[in-house]
Amino acid sequence: MWDENLITGERLALCPIKQLLDADPVTRAEVYELAYVQYPLFKAGHLCVRGAISDQPAWWLEAMMYLETMDLRKKAAYAKAVEAGRDAS
Repeated sequence: MWDENLITGERLALCPIKQLLDADPVTRAEVYELAYVQYPLFKAGHLCVRGAISDQPAWWLEAMMYLETMDLRKKAAYAKAVEAGRDAS
């Protein structure tokens, strides 16, 4: 169980995995679809609907931008942790 946000270092009230497992099946399916199906496709250049970026549903773009922001923050936190580990040795 996680008790610390690995990006910000703040304490978590609930483990995110436990929270997802306790969620209703519709929410779990939506999170899986967005994070593990649509986001990788978005990163590969695929869009939700035909057309340009301005033709995409606002909710979908917001979800993709949120996931991208979290991905970048996670990578930055990991790089910082690796660098700190190098400094400690």
